[in-house]
Amino acid sequence: MTEKVIRNIYFFRLKANFGTNRFRFIKRYEFLECINSLKFYNNSKEAISKENSRFVPLPSSDNLAMGVWNYNDKKHEYIISKLRRDQLPQQVSGKNIKDLKMDADSWLADSIHVKFFQDGLFGVEMNGYSVSPTRLSYFLQYRFSELLGDVRVFVLSNKTYQDLLSNLSNVRYFEIKVHRNILDEINANKKLKDRTIADYLRKSFEFYESESLTVKYGVSRSVASMLNMTKFNEVSCLLDTVSLRPFIEKFKVKGKYFGNKKSEEKDFLESNLSFSREIVKLDPRNRKIDSESMFEAINNTYKQHKQIISKAHGIESEE
Repeated sequence: MTEKVIRNIYFFRLKANFGTNRFRFIKRYEFLECINSLKFYNNSKEAISKENSRFVPLPSSDNLAMGVWNYNDKKHEYIISKLRRDQLPQQVSGKNIKDLKMDADSWLADSIHVKFFQDGLFGVEMNGYSVSPTRLSYFLQYRFSELLGDVRVFVLSNKTYQDLLSNLSNVRYFEIKVHRNILDEINANKKLKDRTIADYLRKSFEFYESESLTVKYGVSRSVASMLNMTKFNEVSCLLDTVSLRPFIEKFKVKGKYFGNKKSEEKDFLESNLSFSREIVKLDPRNRKIDSESMFEAINNTYKQHKQIISKAHGIESEE
């Protein structure tokens, strides 16, 4: 029986200022030319040190990197991978526990699928294991800063998260669920890595050793709203950072919103343009999915919701 998994599809736009004071969308052929000018290196040190390498080191660790592969140039389809070569697990056979054999120039990879449409718009599959799509701006700036200048990624949304937040006056209860890989993004973010919530998540994931973590907080009506908002604002800063949103699996808030006398629960993730699709898994023992099936799902999702996606372009959120 063929196994299927759920994958969420998001849509983003990619812009650069090309060394000027004005940003414009990066065109598909410009992205393709940039990627095709890069090379693969077998030596792991050269792979991240060469100026024209397809691999770029991630700032959170010397043993973490990201790489970009062409899948289908004509269809503008790419695979982006998070690469690591440390903290390797062991393997067990019967009573024997052995080290996982991997040569010094190899990497472990977790990938996402990216398909470009017109005017810098791209759809991407998110799985919680790989890098955030916003890392594309980091990759392009790292390799092509002289050509592209400042590069930014915008996540498309059907309404802004700030609209909900600005209408919220009192928090009675909130629940947030995050994936473990959010830590890599937090540790690489100078504004977040030293915050209380960052330290809490690091310690919690170390203690529980789970893939996802749920944080719940609620108070009685008699507790002052200022206390509620203080704790809530510490957590809401995660959703306010675009690169973290794909790793936030749930964010529900019960409180008083402008115009309502009674407390009401709202889903803050509804603002994201996220579409769930079932994708064929090639091997039940690993995370790899069928790339053709994934790219087809991204393309079909774009066709089905083209009007909504085009409208969202006018209220895109910037990191």
